[in-house]
Amino acid sequence: MPLKIREFNDNDINGIYKVEMLSFGRGAYSYEMIDEMLHDKNSITLVLDNNNIIGYATAVKLNSSSMDVESIAVIPEYQGHGYGKLLLSSLEDKMRGLGYLYSILEVRSMNYRAISMYKKNGYREIEYIKNYYEVNDPGGRDAIRMIKSLH
Repeated sequence: MPLKIREFNDNDINGIYKVEMLSFGRGAYSYEMIDEMLHDKNSITLVLDNNNIIGYATAVKLNSSSMDVESIAVIPEYQGHGYGKLLLSSLEDKMRGLGYLYSILEVRSMNYRAISMYKKNGYREIEYIKNYYEVNDPGGRDAIRMIKSLH
């Protein structure tokens, strides 16, 4: 089956949690946090599916003009093939279609690969946040907040 991007449904929660755990380990969202995030009426969640969920992206409304990208994750064996960029682009298209002007995100300050991908896709750094993340993992606890204009 070819890869497709689609909106999530309730049957996807276990698959999304698996992607989250494989991608982020100790720094992953808990099952309960994922369930809450996915069911927030002000969120958008897309999954990358090839009969199994291999990636997902979710964003939550911040205010009338902005959404915050909460997570983009692709299981390790599919990383490095542009699937994260594809999920991000699809998520931004959804935001744009809903009338949002900005996409905002936070990324671990030492996650150089993700920061590079975001910059290549039009995001710019706007803030450095000390101790943003509760769990200290190899990516550190500090975050960089980034923003992109969607119009």
